[in-house]
Amino acid sequence: MTAAWSEASAFGELRSLVSGRPSEGAFSRVCDVIDEAEEAAPGLHASRWREYVASQLERWPASMRVVGLPRESDDDDLDSYRWRDELRSCWEASEGAWSELVRGVTLRAFDLTSEEMSGWLARDLREIFPLLEHLGFAYLFVRKKELERACEAGVFDGLSSLSISDGDLRPTTFETFMGHLERLGTLRRLELESCRLGPHQLERLCLSSLVPGLEVLSLSGNGSLKNEGFGHLAEAAPRFESLRELRLDWLTISAKSAVALAGADWAPTLERISFENSGIKGTGLKGFVDAGRIGLLAREVGGVVSLDLANQELKDRGVVALACCEELTRVESLSLFGNGITKLARLASSPYIEDIRGWDLSGNEFADEEARHVLAIALRSRPRALALNGMMLGDAFLVDLFAMGESSELEALNISTSPGYGAAGLEALLDWPRLSELTGLQCVFRVERETELVARALATGLFETTNDNPYTGLVRVVAKPGAFDG
Repeated sequence: MTAAWSEASAFGELRSLVSGRPSEGAFSRVCDVIDEAEEAAPGLHASRWREYVASQLERWPASMRVVGLPRESDDDDLDSYRWRDELRSCWEASEGAWSELVRGVTLRAFDLTSEEMSGWLARDLREIFPLLEHLGFAYLFVRKKELERACEAGVFDGLSSLSISDGDLRPTTFETFMGHLERLGTLRRLELESCRLGPHQLERLCLSSLVPGLEVLSLSGNGSLKNEGFGHLAEAAPRFESLRELRLDWLTISAKSAVALAGADWAPTLERISFENSGIKGTGLKGFVDAGRIGLLAREVGGVVSLDLANQELKDRGVVALACCEELTRVESLSLFGNGITKLARLASSPYIEDIRGWDLSGNEFADEEARHVLAIALRSRPRALALNGMMLGDAFLVDLFAMGESSELEALNISTSPGYGAAGLEALLDWPRLSELTGLQCVFRVERETELVARALATGLFETTNDNPYTGLVRVVAKPGAFDG
């Protein structure tokens, strides 16, 4: 705590946090701000802030109103008993000021082998946080006997949300676990990420009585699910009557599995399926296009409908499938980063891309002749953001791009590449009338030193030079850090 603390600045930060996008990090900071306020002005939260903060947090899901234990630690070997002492001291120091706001706790590397710790979870944790709905475990390794003891102690009673990441839920342990959760019947959100689940565990989950009530299910990071496991999931789709979100990130999903999931009989409640970094192939994407379900892969962030297909394996077949997708008319931002794409002609001529205002085509393998198709995309959709990182499309492309002049709506542009564009490209950028209006620019130009062009770039105050190989007689011109921060 510093002497510069003031109620006005503290409440300003608090208001920004609770009215912003929900996240565990933001909620943790909310608790810190309240702690700082209680230290500087005891009773302030209860008398002036509590009602406002509680009302703003009502829209936050329980899984975001979470504190992690230990809250701060650099120890490699964490002591479970220390967590209890740390939590109680935190709570007592603030006189429980933020405990009523908490809906969940995440325990890192928690030791469930101790009967005493299972009892503590069931009793003390709920005494401190009486409105607990969510419990998370990070790095949980537990055997069947220990899990049974935790269940009997009531560790999972009354939860609507449960998250286990980097756990070891082997078949017999998983069976015990599922049986207990079924008897409780309260779960609406279940995250089992990187828990070594295989097809048989997923089949057991799909057949469980939990399924009709689940609203969010995450199976990310379970790399052994295979076609068999995803087949069980697709067959069970009609049973997921309440499911809104299905997360299947960081997996290897074959074209066969993707097509099966796309064509499954999901309830109308399903809003999104997430496949981040799961190696979706072009044929798999075509399954979603043919089923009219590409919208399930999109999400709305800040009022913008975004379709993020980065780091998949779409290749050219995926681009052809997208070009035929009428649902693209509802997409405002599209990322095809790192998909091994070599040809864009079909997408550039698609009648459905004109409303896409954000494009990321970086990290692909376009030949020089594809520059005209990238330009066609820019001319047809008039993007506000265009990322072409790592792609060398030639100075002629930049000359044509900036020839759009005032009609261009670009606000953010990434044309960083190695070794860099040349003098003609830099001159076209400097001549562009909207240069100073950019709110984001990343670029590399490799030009001769000590020239009028370099002097002109530096005179704008927006660029700086970095050394190239001293034997080449060239210099790199790049955007100055912070010069284009919107």
